[in-house]
Formats: sequence, structure tokens, C-alpha cells
Amino acid sequence: CWYFYFQAPGIWKSVGKSEFTPEEAHTNKVASTMYYYALVVGQIAAAMATTTYHESLFKYLAPNGKLNICIGLEVIFAMLIIFEPTSQGIFMTTGLTAKQLLMPWMTFVAISCVEEVRKSFARKSMHAHDVSPQNPLTQRLLGA
Repeated sequence: CWYFYFQAPGIWKSVGKSEFTPEEAHTNKVASTMYYYALVVGQIAAAMATTTYHESLFKYLAPNGKLNICIGLEVIFAMLIIFEPTSQGIFMTTGLTAKQLLMPWMTFVAISCVEEVRKSFARKSMHAHDVSPQNPLTQRLLGA
């Protein structure tokens, strides 16, 4: 999230200052909004990553209807908080550009890819622990 905060154009000039010009105040709003939106996308990535422990999301897809509703509502509420003028005043947010909205989703893709690799290793490890009773000694030890 902090990475995206510091991606706001001009934010480094505001670091350490206690008084801001109107332009710097807007830059701080952009940075804070980017931080918030990255947090929202990160929560969605975590929800998707922890849906299954072994099974790939590509196979599992997203059959959890309640989770899907929550994810949809989270995105809708985030868009309202970011773009709806009354909400902007309450939450001290501001509209973001399309590029700024897409940047956190790159992290979502990266987290999802890393998680899919971890799950593939978990599946291989799970299959490696499966004991095949083909060996007579294994059969005797297992009582087969």
C-alpha cells in the first residue's frame, strides 16, 4: 500500500512538511486515495488467495456466492468513496486516473500468480505423501 502511496506524482515534495499549498494538499489526497484503493485490492487478493489451500483458482473459479457478493460490494463502495463528491468530502479522497486504478490490480495478478505456484507445490507435496502399498514391507507396516 505504501508503494502506491509514494507513486502519487509530487508526493515526495510533501514528505516532512506540516503546511501545504492547495496543490500539495491535492497531491496528499491522491496519495491517500491510492493507498486506500491498494488496500481494497489487496483485501480482494487475500480473499481469493485463501479461498482454497491446494486447489487452483483456475479450476475452482469462484463458486462462493457470498464471497463474490462481498467482493462486488467492496469494489462498488470503493468507487463511491473515491468518486462520489459527498463521500470524497467525508473520507478525504479524490478521483483517480485509469492508470492509478489499474496499478493495484497488477499487484493482485502478481499475488495470484505467486499463490498459484505455492498451491502447485502444495499439491505435489500432498501427492508425494500418498503412500502406495505396492511394496510388501509397506503393506505389512500398514496392516494391509
